[in-house]
Amino acid sequence: MVKDLQRKVVQLPRNASSSRVVLWLFLSAIILSAMPVFGQASIGGYAWIDENNDGIRDPSERGFSGLLVQLYHKADLNYFSVIGAQRTASNGHFLYVISSDLLPGECYLQFEPAAGLAFSPANQGYDETIDSDIDPATGRTDVVVIENGYNNIDWGAGYTQQQAIPPDTSRQDTTTTPPPPPPPPTQKQADLSLIMYADKSTVQAGDTLYYTIEINNLGPDTAAQVQVLLPWSPALQLLQSDPPPQEIYANPLEWMLPDMAPQDMQQILISAQVVNAASLNESACVSSQAQDSNLSNNCQFFQVDLEVPVELTSFTAMLRNDGVHLNWVTQSEKENMGFYVLRADAEHGPYERRNTSIIPGHGTTAIKHSYAYIDEQIHQDLFYYYKLQDIDYSGRSILHGPITVSTSLPQVYELKQNYPNPFNALTKIEFVLANSGEVRLSIYNTLGQMIRSLLSQPMSAGAHEVTWDGLDEKGQAVPSGVYFYMLQVNDFQQICKMQVIR
Repeated sequence: MVKDLQRKVVQLPRNASSSRVVLWLFLSAIILSAMPVFGQASIGGYAWIDENNDGIRDPSERGFSGLLVQLYHKADLNYFSVIGAQRTASNGHFLYVISSDLLPGECYLQFEPAAGLAFSPANQGYDETIDSDIDPATGRTDVVVIENGYNNIDWGAGYTQQQAIPPDTSRQDTTTTPPPPPPPPTQKQADLSLIMYADKSTVQAGDTLYYTIEINNLGPDTAAQVQVLLPWSPALQLLQSDPPPQEIYANPLEWMLPDMAPQDMQQILISAQVVNAASLNESACVSSQAQDSNLSNNCQFFQVDLEVPVELTSFTAMLRNDGVHLNWVTQSEKENMGFYVLRADAEHGPYERRNTSIIPGHGTTAIKHSYAYIDEQIHQDLFYYYKLQDIDYSGRSILHGPITVSTSLPQVYELKQNYPNPFNALTKIEFVLANSGEVRLSIYNTLGQMIRSLLSQPMSAGAHEVTWDGLDEKGQAVPSGVYFYMLQVNDFQQICKMQVIR
C-alpha cells in the first residue's frame, strides 16, 4: 500500500499545481499514520515507603496506601483547580481517567504530606517508571500537557523516614554496613462515610435548594484533618454554608472539619439558588490523614433535575473585525419571552446587559432556533466574559454561561475543524489570520482534485467564517464521502478533513 501511494504521488501530471502535490503528500501522511483517536486520557502512578532514602522504588519496598492524591487542571491563564481527589489503594497505586471535554489541558498531581515522613529526592534514576517524580519541597509533579490518548501511569512519589539526602556517589565505604532504617509509623485506621441529600429532586430557575452532607467516622481510630470536597455546579449560587467553606469562590468547595473520634457525626448544611442552566449532578467526597480501609462509602453522587425554559445546545463567542459575535442555538423553548446578553471583565462579575431591548424568543417550540448578537463596543487586549439570560412569560430568568473571548489580535494562523461534521447540507469553516493577506480556501476530493473554491481574495487579520453548501463549482451536490479543505495565506498552509453524508 505504501508503494501504491508513493506511485500515485510521483505519477501526477507534470502540469499539476504545487498545491495539489502538497495535498497528495498530506493525504498519504494521513493514511500512513492513521491511528484510533481515544476520547479520554489517563494519568496515574503509585506512592511507596522509600526505606533506603534513595528515591528509587526497590522490589522489596511496599506501597503506601491511603494517601490523598489530587489532580489539578488549568482552568484559565493563571489558575489551576482541583478536578479529582482520591486516596491510594492498598498497593499504593491510583488512577485518574480524564474526559475528552477537558482535553487538551495542562495538569499536575499533588501528593499530600505524611506525618513524620519526608518526600524522597526526585529523578534519581535512569528508569522513569521506578523513581520519584515529585518536588520534595511541595509534593507536586511537573505540569504536563495531556491530550486525547495520553496514558502515563508511572508518576511515583517516595516517602522517607527522615529528611532525604541525595546519595553521594563520590565515595563508597564498604568497611561498615549501616543499620536498617526504623519501620514507618503505624497509620491510624478510620472508616469515613459520606451521605449527601437535597430537599428537592426537581427544581426550576429561581428555586432555593438545600443540601445536607453528613459525615460519619465508623472507626476504629480518630480521623484527623478531615477534608470534604464538593465540585460546585455553575447552575447554583451559594447562599449560605454551615460551616463555611475554606474559600467561597473555590471550585471544588473545600471544608476542613475538626478531628472526628470513632462514631462521631458532622454535618455541612448548604443553601443555594438556581441561577444558571447547567448540570446539577453533584458528587461530594471525604478523606482524612487516617488510612481508610473502605473507600466505597467516601463519595456520593447526587442528581437533581433542572427544568429550564430554554434548552441550549450551543453558545459561542468569536472576535471579528466589527466586534464580538455571539451565537446560540436552542433545542427547545417553553414560554420563552426572549434573551439578554450580559458581559463582565471578570468571571464572577459584575455582569451588565449589552442589549437594551430584549431579543425575542419563540415562545413554546420543540424546533431548533438560532440567534445572534454583535457586541460592537469593545476594547482591545482584554478578556470578556459573557452570559446569556433567558426570561419566560412569568418573569423567571435563568443564566447560561459564562463563555470567554479575548479581544487581542491573533498571533498565529489557524484553520479550525468545520462544524457540523459530518454534515448533509451546510457546514461552517472558521479560520484565524495573524496578518492580512491574499486568502485561498479550497475544497478537494480524495483524488486530489479541487472541486470548489470558496475564497480567493485579500482579507484582514482576525477571525473569519465561511459556509460551504456542499456544492461543487458546477452547482451540483457532491456525493457522500471524505473531502479536504485547504487554507493558504502568505506563507501559511493547513489542510483539514471533513465528511459529507447524503
